[in-house]
Amino acid sequence: GMFRPVYLYAKPAVHLADIWLKAGLSEDNTTGLLTPELKLDGETEGVSVTLRLTDPEGYALYEGPVTGDTIELEGIQPWSHKTPVLYHAELTLKDAQGTVQEVVPYDIGFRRFEMKDGIMCLNGERVVFNGVNRHESDPVTGYAVGFEQTKKDLLMIKKHNFNAIRTSHYPDVPYFYQLCDQYGFFVID
Repeated sequence: GMFRPVYLYAKPAVHLADIWLKAGLSEDNTTGLLTPELKLDGETEGVSVTLRLTDPEGYALYEGPVTGDTIELEGIQPWSHKTPVLYHAELTLKDAQGTVQEVVPYDIGFRRFEMKDGIMCLNGERVVFNGVNRHESDPVTGYAVGFEQTKKDLLMIKKHNFNAIRTSHYPDVPYFYQLCDQYGFFVID
């Protein structure tokens, strides 16, 4: 059976086929490092992609072309399970005539994972995972778990002081991962 939404959509002749905004932090955790990696499909000659990045209050931190170079951003608030600060990115693709073909929103958090003397650290501090297994199921709706139920589940898990979720043998619905970013969960597939 089918337990998730199914939809069809059309892409413009030239479009963003793959997006990865690699967000990290400098050693002192004050400078955000953003490296965009994009893959375009279609007739790409003369095409341009711009990035607009705003902070959680909506103030613009960067607006300019995507060149593949790392963008350095001062005064970034790091993402962690305790303070899940997300920044909003918007990628705009224009064709050779300057006509907007696609606008893609993307939320990101800046963080730095590293091993120090055999200890896993997030943003320079030791991190301890308090995890729980989660299956995408509901006693009433079965395997068809909607947005509101997923949100309710995650808020309950957070209330009980868990910071990590192990998913089970299959990818969850996309909004599960977005909510985990928003509420401050590590996800282990």
